[in-house]
Amino acid sequence: MISNEWKEFCSKGRYSQRDQITSVNKCLSNDGMVLGFYSDLVLNPNLPDTDALYPSHDHTINSSNHSQMVVDARIINDMKSILNETEFWIIIEHLYAVGISKGKIPNRTAQRNDSWKPVRNFAKK
Repeated sequence: MISNEWKEFCSKGRYSQRDQITSVNKCLSNDGMVLGFYSDLVLNPNLPDTDALYPSHDHTINSSNHSQMVVDARIINDMKSILNETEFWIIIEHLYAVGISKGKIPNRTAQRNDSWKPVRNFAKK
């Protein structure tokens, strides 16, 4: 069961509250945290909407099928907006390989960083 904070989050936006709650429930962990569907980052519905980690819904099948949405951080969903899930993971793998070849990522077993946050966020328009 999602928290009242998440229910409030799901009462906003252009999709039905029911579809948004379904989206969040798909990403609910056993300990009650909402984790990004693709990223596993802990999501917080109380962040400002300009924060790159602000939660947003992603259509997994097509943009007209709101019942198949999931939730992740805005920055992840923006990256995935024009890609299907397979293409998204291929580009992530590609970027990882490029990062290693350019010396930006150490050549080691991939590391998770569940507390990652970007330095910059989105500007208010």
